[in-house]
Amino acid sequence: MVVAALIDAAPAYAYIDPNTGGVIFQVLMPILAVLVGFIAFAWNFVKKQTLLLAHAVRRFLVALLSVFKKKDRN
Repeated sequence: MVVAALIDAAPAYAYIDPNTGGVIFQVLMPILAVLVGFIAFAWNFVKKQTLLLAHAVRRFLVALLSVFKKKDRN
């Protein structure tokens, strides 16, 4: 049915009013700004949590290594 509608399409003889472009811009730009801000915030949050996890793992491994070194000395 969609193919039939596309094959039998007639010219529309329509135009987009110049003010319509401005309205579209005014609607889409704030949405884009919110999305970019959210992605930036989420990226910083993920980066911070990853660094905290990496430091915790490093502290654990250093503590574990020190236990094994103490056993070697005895």
